[in-house]
Amino acid sequence: VATNVAKKLNTDPLMLRFTTTAYAGNTPKNVIRRSTTQSLQDMLQPGGYLNPPNNTLYYEMLDVSIIELETKRFLKVIWLGTSAKEESTIDVRLPKTAHVSDILDYILDKVKLSAEGKKIRLLE
Repeated sequence: VATNVAKKLNTDPLMLRFTTTAYAGNTPKNVIRRSTTQSLQDMLQPGGYLNPPNNTLYYEMLDVSIIELETKRFLKVIWLGTSAKEESTIDVRLPKTAHVSDILDYILDKVKLSAEGKKIRLLE
């Protein structure tokens, strides 16, 4: 399915993500996880008595590969300098198995500390 849609959109099939449709209101409902053996019929999920089948499928063109999206965790870190007025946003993409120390290492690669050996704090 992704290959055929990608041909029509002139894009890479790994840059597409599909979503099922809610019966009421025809709005996007559940993201469909990537599978190499899934057919269009499987993606549309035939409904039962209370959930009639819906032949609408949404797609989304991604900035990153679906593989990266499904295997990594995306975090938005707001960096505060020495004062709360110094604020910048750091987008972090790490494997889902990463530890807090990996997040800190990533942040330290992106910012400059005023003095060597200083430590930073990570708050949720």
